Amino acid sequence: MNNLTLLIPANKEAESLPIFLNELTSYNCKKMVVLQKEDLETINSIKDFKDIQIIIQKKRDTEVLSRRDLKM
Repeated sequence: MNNLTLLIPANKEAESLPIFLNELTSYNCKKMVVLQKEDLETINSIKDFKDIQIIIQKKRDTEVLSRRDLKM
């Protein structure tokens, strides 16, 4: 699974997202979490994960997320 990227959309998941991300630590893949900039509680709950890339969504519309946002 070296070329696998998990793109995880989240919204107000400060309690459950860290638990979920801990369960993924044994997987060798790129992990990206998409959050809204207003969701500071969730952002702060996962900011210490070293192998997680946090993507701040610029607009609320989920279809607006682009390759430029992902920086792949």
